[in-house]
Amino acid sequence: KNMMVEKDISGCALDELYRIQRPGCANYQTPVAGSKVRGLLYSQGLLGSLPVIATGTSLYTFNGTTATSLGTIVDDGKQVQFAVTNFGIATLSGTTLYFYDTSLRTVTVPNSEVPVSITSINSYVIIACASGRWYWIVPGAITIDPLHFATAESIPDDLVAVIAIRSEVYFFGTESMEVWQVTGDANLILTRANGREWDKGLMSRDSLQSFDNDAIFLGSDGVVYRVDSLPQRISNVGIEERIRNRSANPSAFTYIYDGHTTYALYIPGVGTFCFDALIGEWAEFTSAGGTSGWRPRVACTVGTTVLLGDGTSGKVFKLDASISTDDGTIFERAISGAIAFNGGRQRHDSLEIFTGCSASCTIRVRWHDGLQSGWSAYRTATAAANADIVRMTRFGAAKSPCRVIEISTVDTAQIRISGARANEGRAN
Repeated sequence: KNMMVEKDISGCALDELYRIQRPGCANYQTPVAGSKVRGLLYSQGLLGSLPVIATGTSLYTFNGTTATSLGTIVDDGKQVQFAVTNFGIATLSGTTLYFYDTSLRTVTVPNSEVPVSITSINSYVIIACASGRWYWIVPGAITIDPLHFATAESIPDDLVAVIAIRSEVYFFGTESMEVWQVTGDANLILTRANGREWDKGLMSRDSLQSFDNDAIFLGSDGVVYRVDSLPQRISNVGIEERIRNRSANPSAFTYIYDGHTTYALYIPGVGTFCFDALIGEWAEFTSAGGTSGWRPRVACTVGTTVLLGDGTSGKVFKLDASISTDDGTIFERAISGAIAFNGGRQRHDSLEIFTGCSASCTIRVRWHDGLQSGWSAYRTATAAANADIVRMTRFGAAKSPCRVIEISTVDTAQIRISGARANEGRAN
């Protein structure tokens, strides 16, 4: 929980892995107070090279101090989508399409089609509609020519989302996905790529995100996939169980920080779970515990600064590895593991925890034995600054063949945990 994994090349870590805490969320600006942030965008050279925020019914640029209104949009409570061109920015909020060049204008989609998702490629705006039809806006235009359309129809399911990855455009339906490629023909800008269709539908539009030159999405089967030459499963059974227990459709965002390319999946009613491409591991990120998950819901990057939009207010945060707080509140950092006790009831005499701390830090340990027992009370010890091996003793006898140990802290110090050993030195 709230930890990331990196390879240890020093040889100190028992399993050659470090667990280091994630960055905290420092306040950057509150462009519009009160409404959750539904979208963040940054594109160098557009709108004075300022980031854009969608919060509630407001669309603004902001600079860390002040905010300038771009106009008013529909608020359906969900994420907005942006599509950037050399001539302006398209915005889809709910089922209403907007385009901003010098002012914000509503774009009418022909034939009363319902837009569900947008993207851009080569300064064309691609508009996917629920019926399976998709339109495009030519570079420099702010209206849709009714003749500029095609249909994604590998199977006759409804379209859910569209995304451009490199020089290709992926269309996702409820039961399928298919790839289209750039043609260079202004009368039909894309053509379907033969043999690039799969029976993998999309559960939630807002789970589809660009990720490390590919895309990640939550399939209609409750599995998270990474798009490579084929959709590759990257979730595990624990993540898939949590997806199954969702209370509403999940959403996601991505960011890169200190080499960690992260896909943050918010599962309503369950929490936020993050996939780190650096090591291929999942971790739970949480600000306040429970099912509220991590407060950020959207992100963009300005230079090397990662900005995050709060899902409970209009605040914009920036990632800061020097703090252990989100919006001033300390977040828990925890790891867990299992100890096997073979041959019946056995003593658990000791636990050694390999730590590194920015300052003296209180370490907490609790455990449970099988599903028949709850968590024990916390035991605490102090880890010295820099590097330390924290040794704790006398944990009693395990009541089952497996004991689960959780090691955590709610201290302000930054912490690394390189692993732990149980019953070190015992003959059996």
